[in-house]
Amino acid sequence: MPKFRVMIGRPVSNGSHRQEVGNFIVRATEEMLRNPKIAPLIDEYFRVPIQRVPTPVARNLLVKTAREHQVDFLFMVDSDADPNLASIVTGK
Repeated sequence: MPKFRVMIGRPVSNGSHRQEVGNFIVRATEEMLRNPKIAPLIDEYFRVPIQRVPTPVARNLLVKTAREHQVDFLFMVDSDADPNLASIVTGK
């Protein structure tokens, strides 16, 4: 079974983010490690906050960092997002 390197990135421009973003990153990491359908597929994971102005510069730096670490999947959650983990896990 293949294993993957996963990075969850948080591009931030002003040094702060919505509390929902931090909560989402914690819940997503827990789900990755606990879910019996996902956990066996994870070789390594990284959580990377990047602060740069403007936000697109932070996003580009996340992509560069992911490439340097040979990450298979990069998920980015902007600092002003309100992500819904349940919809991501279930696809609904």
